Amino acid sequence: MRVAIVYNEPEVGSPDSLDVLEEVFLVEEALFALGHEPVKVPFASGLPELLKKIERSAPYLIFNLVEAVQEKTEFHPLAAGLFEAAGYPFTGAGYAALAATTDKRITKAVLEAKDIPTAKWTAYDGEQDGKVKNFDGLDFPVIVKPACEDASIGITDESVIRGKSKKLLAEKLPRIYKELGGKPLLIEQFIDGREFNVSMIEQNGIPRVLPPAEMLFANWPAGKPRIVNYKAKWHPDAFEYVNTVRTFKPENAPIEEIRRICLACWKAFHLSGYARVDMRLDAHNRPYVMEVNANPCIAPFSGFIQAAKFAGLGEKDVVRIMLEAATLRKENRKDIAGENFLNPPPALRKKGNIKKNQAQKEKQSARKTVNKFSFRYEPVPADRQRLKEILSSTGAFYKREVDVAIELLDDRLQKGEKSEYIFLFCEAEEKKRGKGKAGGKVAGYVCYGPITLTKGRFDLYWIAVDASMQGSGIGSALMLEAEKKMAELGCRHIYVETASKKKYAPTRAFYRKNGYAFVALVPEYYAPGDDKLIFMKTLDSARKQ
Repeated sequence: MRVAIVYNEPEVGSPDSLDVLEEVFLVEEALFALGHEPVKVPFASGLPELLKKIERSAPYLIFNLVEAVQEKTEFHPLAAGLFEAAGYPFTGAGYAALAATTDKRITKAVLEAKDIPTAKWTAYDGEQDGKVKNFDGLDFPVIVKPACEDASIGITDESVIRGKSKKLLAEKLPRIYKELGGKPLLIEQFIDGREFNVSMIEQNGIPRVLPPAEMLFANWPAGKPRIVNYKAKWHPDAFEYVNTVRTFKPENAPIEEIRRICLACWKAFHLSGYARVDMRLDAHNRPYVMEVNANPCIAPFSGFIQAAKFAGLGEKDVVRIMLEAATLRKENRKDIAGENFLNPPPALRKKGNIKKNQAQKEKQSARKTVNKFSFRYEPVPADRQRLKEILSSTGAFYKREVDVAIELLDDRLQKGEKSEYIFLFCEAEEKKRGKGKAGGKVAGYVCYGPITLTKGRFDLYWIAVDASMQGSGIGSALMLEAEKKMAELGCRHIYVETASKKKYAPTRAFYRKNGYAFVALVPEYYAPGDDKLIFMKTLDSARKQ
């Protein structure tokens, strides 16, 4: 089926905004793998223009990845409202659920009305002298955060105000309000205990609670607030990013009570598709809900996707389940009777998949089986011809690109260790099906090197595996060995570039599979409609969202 992936165009240079493109790539590649036809529909202007784009794409279903409207998070529920009004089936939560969970003041009011445990709170919207309603009901310490933001935007260590000085709080509120752009603030009692993020996904109309994740604060200085602030999510070099670690094996946690509360939230907010509930435990191990997130981030290294993987669900499984949930809701509404959106229409299957499957079978029949392989760390002149053969076999590179790859090899051959280009070769001993050993030869290689005028930053210039040996694990083995060697040279961050065209989807999937996160986009870099995408991997920590 044709699926429109609707997403907000991110703000260049803003990591908390750019992560939506990682979600787009994940969903697009999963849809291809499931045999569907994805169509990307960026939401960059007004609602009428978005509706026209959707109508032109003629989708069966919309995969809703809209997180903001012109960088305003509080308006992103409008997209779901538009889909509902126009009668399009879509993934995730509806307008009402998104609106209630986007504005934390509404969230808190619903939690209290449904007797779901949550911290005491009040709000501030620019009143003079920091005066707020229900001020006397607050218990200290408190945490102050934007009422309508997500992704830890606006949250720093200074957001936690300790002591019991309500006068001090009253003095700080106008300044914080101004610093955060005059947006409403939520002030709530700070539960100074363990933090849990619990993801849920809808299957067969029923919410499934995925394994709860506890955030561990390693090597944390005394007195420093144990919170996942903005730096912990988006600044890879920050202490907070490196030392906040997610575990799905929490010890002595009230798991059943956490699950019960999550299901109560699902019901109270009329959630659908997928969601995440964030909570903290007090000194008596009692859970308190801090936030309810409808349509949380599903980028490859998000907490949601990691929870799904821990539960045995791959990225493709997650996307398939989300499509099934949206389809089930559509069928229950009987908007269009009798259509089955779970499988591609026969026309689509006949059009592309038969030829594709036949090509895959032919490729597999010619594929070589690798018995074992070894690494070599310096090039020899004979590698020039072999590298040309490898690069040409992939069908992914133009002649000029192959020429550049050989130029880098020549630089290393001529200068040796003085060259800025470092090579790693994988020599494989293979045999063709039904035949004996064919001997060992170069099956793939990596070229990398330090980035000039930086500290601990490396570029991954090339990685290629002979087409006949792809799928045998050589690529991942090369990547791991190269990362090991880069780490020995003091590398902390590895950067790799690729193109946004559909033909490079397998390349992007390979990088993501090996732990690389999308961090930047340079529009129209290679050609009109072909952007440069930059992926990064931090060698000493995993990304958290």
